[in-house]
Amino acid sequence: MMLSVCMITYNHEKFIEQAIQSAIDQVTNFDFELVIAEDRSTDRTREICFRLKEQYPNKIKLITRDHNVGAHNNFIECFNSCKGKYISLLEGDDYWTDVNKLQQQVDFLENNSDYAICFHNCLEKFDDKSKEDFLYCPSDLPDTLIQRDLIDKMNFIPTCSVVFRNKLFKEFPLWYKSLGMGDWTLHILNSNFGKIKFFNKVMSVHRLHDGGVWTGSKQIRNEKLIINALGVLKKEYPKLKNDIAEKIAMFAEPILWKHYNDKDFRESFKYFLLYFSNTKSSPQQYLFLLKLALRSYSLGNKNLKEQPL
Repeated sequence: MMLSVCMITYNHEKFIEQAIQSAIDQVTNFDFELVIAEDRSTDRTREICFRLKEQYPNKIKLITRDHNVGAHNNFIECFNSCKGKYISLLEGDDYWTDVNKLQQQVDFLENNSDYAICFHNCLEKFDDKSKEDFLYCPSDLPDTLIQRDLIDKMNFIPTCSVVFRNKLFKEFPLWYKSLGMGDWTLHILNSNFGKIKFFNKVMSVHRLHDGGVWTGSKQIRNEKLIINALGVLKKEYPKLKNDIAEKIAMFAEPILWKHYNDKDFRESFKYFLLYFSNTKSSPQQYLFLLKLALRSYSLGNKNLKEQPL
């Protein structure tokens, strides 16, 4: 098997058929499979998956659940079920727009053994049409990137665009399983084994909708998850520790100020420590932030003491 399409889905009844059909419609000179992991949806997603599995029995492998296991665990099992030499990712609410996408990417990897990953640009589309569509990747993104870029630029790879070599590592490390960060940390793992190729061509659509957009109250929560992931990566990748430290400081600073302005001084102090331990502050910045930290710590303890038992 040359390639496996790894697709996770949950409550995607509005989108799943288009996602599956866009994979089935790929024109290739090699065999590929579509591995779908359906995570006990509460809508008609499973029904649609079964119907399409019956329509394409030799192409679709369907994994179903007795209970919901969550997106990260669902992805890991789907990934481990992929038998292809290469893996392509496509989630159940996205779709491909170029029928030659897989052929182009596999051809590149077959002819360039020093690359582990390749990806292309992607159209970001708001499902409710509340905002204008935009491209995920900036126009000045280099056509060749390396592991360090995944720290410096964070995740520049749209999920629905990537193809990478399978079996580059034997199993997911425990730290990956504990983070729940999905494809960004997967790309960091894979980039241990080669370079990353960017095709500045739009060949997919990523839908932005209520179930998937990092906005509003979710933003701070997700940025804290990123900080936690960066802290783990800092230990696992000592050669990148300075780059990672800069990113931790970058994410921690606005969070410490938000908590301070919200008078959540204990959390503000916590993120001050993260910020200060990961940045090179001037003496003036140090004194200012130290005063802020002491005030936050003092007020945080005072607020805690004043809370009724």
